[in-house]
Amino acid sequence: MTEPRGPAWRQTTFFPFAVTSRLARGHSLEVRVDAPTHDTAAHGPVPVVAAAATHDSATGASAVFLVNRSTSRPATVRIRTGRTAPFRASAVGIHDDDLAAVNSLHQQDRVGLVDNTTVTAHDDGTVEIVLPPVSWTAVEINEEQR
Repeated sequence: MTEPRGPAWRQTTFFPFAVTSRLARGHSLEVRVDAPTHDTAAHGPVPVVAAAATHDSATGASAVFLVNRSTSRPATVRIRTGRTAPFRASAVGIHDDDLAAVNSLHQQDRVGLVDNTTVTAHDDGTVEIVLPPVSWTAVEINEEQR
């Protein structure tokens, strides 16, 4: 957004596009989601959690993009990576307790990316993370550096 001859700032939708552009590499993966559903007027029942994922065989990096559609409840997600070697996971996301929050001329950084510190990589090759209500989250999964 911009003001004529004034400052420019990022809309909240900028952040998911920027992070996805940086992390989504390689091939798109088939993702199976097992989640509760939420009834919608237009589309009937839809899963509360939506997911997409990519894997770059050249670097070994994977990315999982998650949406929690619930307006009131966090969602705990468990990702089966299929990895057997040690790996690490990190996550960033966008969410706000005020669902109407936006960035504006007077609050240019009101909403932005935040680290999701609930992400945990487990020895069994799974990743677990808690998604806040009404949130978008990117999980980056990489091999451990030796």
